[in-house]
Amino acid sequence: MGAQVKKSILRQISLYMVVMIVLIALGALMLYVVEDRIRSNYERELILIDQKTDLAIDIQQTMSGAVTELRGLMAFRQEEFVGKIKVREQAVNDDIDAFAKLELDAEGREYLQRLRVSRDRYFLDMVPVGIELGLQGDTAEMVRLSREENWTEFVDQFRVENIAYIDVLDRHADDAHEELTRDLKRASVSFTVYLVLVALIVGVLAIRLAKDIGLPLQELARVAKQHDADLLLRLPYDRRADEIGNLTVSLKTMWQQIRRNEREMIEQNEELQAQQEELISQQDELTETVAKMRQHEQVLEAQNRLNASLINTSSRDDLLKSIIQNLVTIQGVDKGAVVLLEAGYPHAAVGLTEAQTVAFFTNLDEGVLARLREERDTLVIERDAAGAEKGYHDLPIRLSDLFVPIFSQEEDVIALLVMTRLGRAFSKEDRAQARALANQVALAIEKWRAYEVSERERVVNQEILDSIREGVHLFDEQGELRQVNHTWKTWMADESTPAAADRRTKECVYRELRERALQADELIAFIEGAMLGERADGETRIYRLSGAEEKVMQVYFERIFDQNGVLRGTVFVHRDMTREYEVDQMKSEFVSTVSHELRTPLSSVLGFTELMLHKELKPERQRKYLETIHKEAERLTQLINDFLDIQRMEAGRQSYDFAKVDLVPLAKELIETMAFHAPQHRLELDAVTDPAPVRGDEAKLRQVLLNLIGNAMKYSPNGGEVRVMIREAGDELAVSVTDQGLGIPKESLGHLFTKFYRVDNSDRRKIGGTGLGLAICKEIVKAHDGRIEVESQLGEGSVFTLYFPRNQAVRGNEVRLSDGNGQEMPRLMIVEDDDSLALLLQEELQESGFAAEHVREGESALQRITEQLPDAIVLDIRLADTLSGWDVLERLKADERTASIPIFISSALEERERGMSLGANDYLIKPYQPAKLSNLILQTLLRKEKTGVIMVPTAKEGGEADERPQGEA
Repeated sequence: MGAQVKKSILRQISLYMVVMIVLIALGALMLYVVEDRIRSNYERELILIDQKTDLAIDIQQTMSGAVTELRGLMAFRQEEFVGKIKVREQAVNDDIDAFAKLELDAEGREYLQRLRVSRDRYFLDMVPVGIELGLQGDTAEMVRLSREENWTEFVDQFRVENIAYIDVLDRHADDAHEELTRDLKRASVSFTVYLVLVALIVGVLAIRLAKDIGLPLQELARVAKQHDADLLLRLPYDRRADEIGNLTVSLKTMWQQIRRNEREMIEQNEELQAQQEELISQQDELTETVAKMRQHEQVLEAQNRLNASLINTSSRDDLLKSIIQNLVTIQGVDKGAVVLLEAGYPHAAVGLTEAQTVAFFTNLDEGVLARLREERDTLVIERDAAGAEKGYHDLPIRLSDLFVPIFSQEEDVIALLVMTRLGRAFSKEDRAQARALANQVALAIEKWRAYEVSERERVVNQEILDSIREGVHLFDEQGELRQVNHTWKTWMADESTPAAADRRTKECVYRELRERALQADELIAFIEGAMLGERADGETRIYRLSGAEEKVMQVYFERIFDQNGVLRGTVFVHRDMTREYEVDQMKSEFVSTVSHELRTPLSSVLGFTELMLHKELKPERQRKYLETIHKEAERLTQLINDFLDIQRMEAGRQSYDFAKVDLVPLAKELIETMAFHAPQHRLELDAVTDPAPVRGDEAKLRQVLLNLIGNAMKYSPNGGEVRVMIREAGDELAVSVTDQGLGIPKESLGHLFTKFYRVDNSDRRKIGGTGLGLAICKEIVKAHDGRIEVESQLGEGSVFTLYFPRNQAVRGNEVRLSDGNGQEMPRLMIVEDDDSLALLLQEELQESGFAAEHVREGESALQRITEQLPDAIVLDIRLADTLSGWDVLERLKADERTASIPIFISSALEERERGMSLGANDYLIKPYQPAKLSNLILQTLLRKEKTGVIMVPTAKEGGEADERPQGEA
């Protein structure tokens, strides 16, 4: 190195570092260049192998596809396969051309030659012949040529050779990878050797650097550590021109300066020590002041929290917890508790376990509590800590308990505060502060109790509103929504989800109405006008509410005034009148239907009668007119019979003569009769079960089958097959009537068995009818303990199926009311204080087929009803004991066991609305005909699927009395 370089240690070290970095960089560059060349050669070779492999696989798949297309041509003889074969051929040619352009070794060139030969043989020799034979459908010739020309062996051989070449390419790829590994390993070894040489060079340079720089620095460090000024002054390094020389000179100069400053620092240190002692004293004073300020701040924060909780907290438990937690901080106590002196001792505590708290308040010293009530002031008790209160202390500890009574406005002790300090007493100021805080707590407890009363009243009012079946909105005098009942929320909720959450704003209600009400704007205007006083009292509005089932609603309002006549709000009641609307619609349709169906045959009868009265007609013409009159009269008679049947069935007066009936001959007879009058229909009977006995009324069963088969023919205007099938279905006998007619829309299936219901379709309106037939069929089948079901596809036909129970015993000529569950003597309870009227009702009901029992007193009636659970109850309002009929009715409806029993009120009081609102089924005002009561009970039991069997005495031979069932009540 030159002299200039040697003058600076930094320059020497920098030179050494540059040399080392250059050597390492050169080695790394050489390694990178070598490895890059090796990897490039490998990747290039691997890409070539992959291209060859892909082309070989593609050629194999394309050739296989061509073979498949040729076979498809042979199988289906469709020319579209020829085009596909041509496409395959072109793809093979393109792949072979692409393969030929690649860099090929001897194996590749040999493979290319085999490919070209195989392609020419297949596509030039085999494919043309195969196409020709395939289009001709000459499969035998194709098989012969394939066998003689070894086409199959050729295809298999081509596939095997192709797979073999792909395996060769895979081996080449493996060889290339192994070669890459060997080259990379050789390059790594060379680079390692190079690094060893660089390390030797660096080591030599490091030794030289340590000799020139390290040893002098070490000597300087040793001398400086020993603080030996004489030795430092004798060091010869100050004559060097580098940094070590400069450092030596600086150390000598600094050491001399330190000696001069040492004396000055000693003097200053003594002065600073005195100042430090003064600062420590001031810091202690500040620390004590800050601690007091922080404690005062915590007390203020606790007071603020306490005031906030006393004002804002509405939960009793949260209020008690907040009171005791903040009082513990404000009073600076170790533990405490607050308890309300009421049932259950509601409480909260800090520093006490739940068991300790409960034990303390359960065993509250009556003497202490009595003293607090008498002195009406706080009480402090000093005592020694006992047991767990001492914790880990062995010496005695004094405790101070502060008892603070909390008084209500009536000066009663309503709560108690207890706070405890360990080793510290309560001062007069502490007790005064506790009394002031107790007054605040008392106000909060009184406020909470008032809130609880208000909340209970609000909940009761809401429950009352929720129990109303109408939807209710309550708006205040400002027009803001205050309450909504459960019924309205249920209506507004989606059908598939629970009731929506509470609606608390008027805008929410209006938004719901706009979404669901069909006349939303008019309805909202009505509500706004009612709240503004622009609507007359008693004014109502009818609107429709959309949903899964559209509802017809009626809304009315009432204004609410306080005792001073000031308007306080408006309540709106939304009543579901859908059923009433449907009844009105049904009445209109009934009048229209009856008018049409009665006038049509009457017009024919009157017209032909007038012709016969006023004109001279030939005998054959007279006979034709008479036949027409007879037919229309029969039609009119059948129509009237249908009206009477449905009326008797609904009134429970339809009688049935049950006997063993075989449905197979009955159905066969009906089919033969009806087939004669309907040649365009093909009527078939498929009796899978024969015989098919059931227990029923043959005339009524005939009526049902006649109606169903007639409907099948009537609603198949274009003819077709009507099939009646009788089969077993488990424990039931099934009779199905299938037609190929118009079918029934899906939305009409649920209304099909409703009186007067007609499918609203022009094709069916042309056919005519009253809409009573299926309703009558349903009632008859139900009376036979069966059911009727329907399946239909619009435009394809319908299937009506009757199900009757099998293997039922037939008891003579049993006559039964139209509907029931098999109880032959329904049991009634008459609760009446008038013995004469009770006897009259009992006689009437027993003659109508009921077992009736009389009770005069309410308590006895409740006991007997609970024990026997009768089928119905006749209840008077004024009874012989302290209980009234209203009391009995309310208790029966509140008991789950008796809530569903029908109750009929029989009273001279005209309080029908009250009776119906409490759950009575009907209300009869005395005097009334006893038969009216029996009819009402009979109809109600029939609707509940009860069975009423009435035993009426008849005369046997020889004058003996016999009882037989009678269906008319």
